[in-house]
Amino acid sequence: MGSRRLPLLALTPAVLYAALLPRFGRLPYNDYWGVLHGLTSASGFSHDPRAWLLVRNNEHLVDVPALIYAANVLLTHGDNRALSAFALLLLAAQLAVLWWLLPEVRGWRPVWRGTLALVLGVLVFTPAAAHSVVMGFSGTIWFLANGLAVLAVALLVRGAERGGPGAVAPVLLVGLVASLTYSTSLSLWPALALGAWLLGRPRYGIVLAAVASGVYLIRTQLYVPIARHPDPVTAPAALLSYGAAYMGSPFTTHPALATSLGLGGLALAAAGLVAIFRAGSPALRASAAPWLMLQVYALGNALGTAVWRSGFGWSASSRYVSIAVLFWIGLIGLGVVLAGARAGPAWFARQLHPIGTLAAAALLVVASYVRGIPVLIEYLERAARQPTAERALLDGTMEPEALRSITQAPGQVVKVAPFLRASSHVPFDRARARIPD
Repeated sequence: MGSRRLPLLALTPAVLYAALLPRFGRLPYNDYWGVLHGLTSASGFSHDPRAWLLVRNNEHLVDVPALIYAANVLLTHGDNRALSAFALLLLAAQLAVLWWLLPEVRGWRPVWRGTLALVLGVLVFTPAAAHSVVMGFSGTIWFLANGLAVLAVALLVRGAERGGPGAVAPVLLVGLVASLTYSTSLSLWPALALGAWLLGRPRYGIVLAAVASGVYLIRTQLYVPIARHPDPVTAPAALLSYGAAYMGSPFTTHPALATSLGLGGLALAAAGLVAIFRAGSPALRASAAPWLMLQVYALGNALGTAVWRSGFGWSASSRYVSIAVLFWIGLIGLGVVLAGARAGPAWFARQLHPIGTLAAAALLVVASYVRGIPVLIEYLERAARQPTAERALLDGTMEPEALRSITQAPGQVVKVAPFLRASSHVPFDRARARIPD
């Protein structure tokens, strides 16, 4: 693997979010209130283990995020900005692991590697993912699930290097925790099984597949459909179109352009895969393994979203960006691997020259800001309307229109209000007179 030290340059894109953090709003948002209601009563948090084991966000089990929400209530009275700060720390940790996975490339100048670090930092901290940063409850779910997936990939790589029957145990542990974080982790298991084969550890793959079968069986038994959701979509053309648009969504909200970008990325990934296997080198396959695993993880989620959400119509939702970005990071990582190995046809190798590779990545970075800054502004404007919701809670009026700045389901906030007051959850942790007009 490459240098273990993450250049500070990679973290500079996080400065934008860190500077704006005080403006994210004290009150949590959206599904947070429904999760909290399922775990509480006016007297406090539930003591029923089943409530914690079966806590859901829509059809997703969110056991681990629920524990984090509860800890945040105890530590900060449920301040949304603390959850947002936690989400940013998750992204920083994820970036550090991704950097650790990158191989050294002989002949690359420090400026090229520094630029690569900046590119990865911008993609990880893209403003297109502002949905999950400003609304910390969402970042706690999505970024934690993604971070655990990246960590599992890194642990599998490290375990394959060290060998031994116990090397797969940490991977299984992280994978199981991810399975209790969000349903996006269901795509992690096939990615890990593929990685075990690419790394030359087929026995690890058998163990991973066996555990994955148990996870899938339990999740199937616990699955509860949502009545308001559309029927699953299975038409191949619809799945390909929506899945490609999902992959292109970090860079544009225009459906046709997003689809074209996604298809282009898939074509490049296929070309890289062909180059890896045509080289016939087990060492090259092992070097490419983590990046291919990230792509499979992202593709699996794109397919799952296409099946279960495309019935709503096209959505360039910011919450999907953090997963789609991992596909492009996987593509960049694959390019770095091939550039270092000088593998593939001559024309392909020329495209992988460091300057060309970084220039292409820079275009993606610019596109992510053009797409993302309006998203960030939208959520900052929503956060600026929070004082009306605070007054509605403190006055006890529970005016639905006032509460819409924090949720589209005001009834969930009304149901959990007795707990908020009894536990001094924000906004009941300070005097009404301090709330701005």
